Amino acid sequence: MNHSSTESESYISIETKTIYLEIKPLDVLFFREFKPFTSGEDVFARSLSTPPLTTIRGALRAHYFRNNPSKFNKKTLNDPTKDPTYNLTIKGLYYKIINKNDNITSLYLQKPLDVVKVQNSTGEHMFQRLKLETINDDIILSVPSYIHRIFVSPSEKLVRKQPDNMLMSIDAFIEYLSSTNEFPADRFIDFSDVITEEPKIGIKISSETRTTEEEMFYYIITNRYETDKYETSFIVEVENLPDSTGLYDKEIIKIGGEGKLAEIKKCKNSREISKIKELRTFWLQNNLGSNNLFSIYLFTPTPLDYIAPLLNNSGLKLETYMMTNPALIGGYSLQKRAPKKTMKALLPGTILLFSRDNSKNNGDVTNNILQKLVFLHKEGDSLLQLNSTEAKTLEMGSENGFGRIFVGKINET
Repeated sequence: MNHSSTESESYISIETKTIYLEIKPLDVLFFREFKPFTSGEDVFARSLSTPPLTTIRGALRAHYFRNNPSKFNKKTLNDPTKDPTYNLTIKGLYYKIINKNDNITSLYLQKPLDVVKVQNSTGEHMFQRLKLETINDDIILSVPSYIHRIFVSPSEKLVRKQPDNMLMSIDAFIEYLSSTNEFPADRFIDFSDVITEEPKIGIKISSETRTTEEEMFYYIITNRYETDKYETSFIVEVENLPDSTGLYDKEIIKIGGEGKLAEIKKCKNSREISKIKELRTFWLQNNLGSNNLFSIYLFTPTPLDYIAPLLNNSGLKLETYMMTNPALIGGYSLQKRAPKKTMKALLPGTILLFSRDNSKNNGDVTNNILQKLVFLHKEGDSLLQLNSTEAKTLEMGSENGFGRIFVGKINET
């Protein structure tokens, strides 16, 4: 147990090891997108389906200060020597989904984008990894010159309308990292099937008079994380959580827009936690071997600046990638009481495919970067660790959970 001193002679006990917290929504939740939103006629906003990691970290910090009001000082907030929550770090987010029909509980992650829904010859649905094809002179494509491979359709027939937001079970994901190419459909869940959308109409309240403002209505879609079939909560990997945060047993925490309530508790040893640890220690028993190709799966939103050390490393070569349009990410400063600067980021599920340079000149460089990537996979640290100079220029560092990855094998056949 590590202890850091405050201004007085008292000490703050910090849980330096990784712990797991379960957040179970008790009400509808609303998570704002990182773009301007103002009240007014014809204003409409839909909640993000996944709580932003900055929101979770902010909720935990606020919960700590709510339970320890004497420790809150606006002037010393975010001071590494005086703010007990300064080093609180989010390392990952998983979805714990209970199927109420058969009482089976499973953990899920965002489906990798190179895994698609297909239909076999008997009409059965399943999921397959897209095939890889090397670009040659016979293939005419409008792609950047540094791209050497492309993803092509798998062996089975693609389902025409692909689900927009699919989750993959952690069991299937571990197999995916081991280069498995085919998965049964029952290991996937469409996120739209585990939430119930509920509309809400509100009106802006003046911060000065605490009265309603004329024509300042707004319309939002909130999410209830329960349906007739499923019940969903979030498992969060956390490091450097102050012991006096108040999470010894079940607690009530405020989270998201309007400070809605959720139940939060420390997770005891369970099958779900064992699976997360198995995923983290995957590379203790497995390695790339002679494989030249490997993939990096973005587990959490990753600012574009975080990727630069990979693209500029002489020991690696980007072969191809699978991504959606970058999204804006940001946060809210408790100290400044204002939004933080937004950044463009790649979303969870993005796949970056690299080959390693095993030549005599670059062999040591390649081995060095691979060791670092495997370390990030095992420890849940951020890609930001690859370039310490970048961290000083970014307003939001790795404590917010950005830039977490998993490394996977790729079969070249």
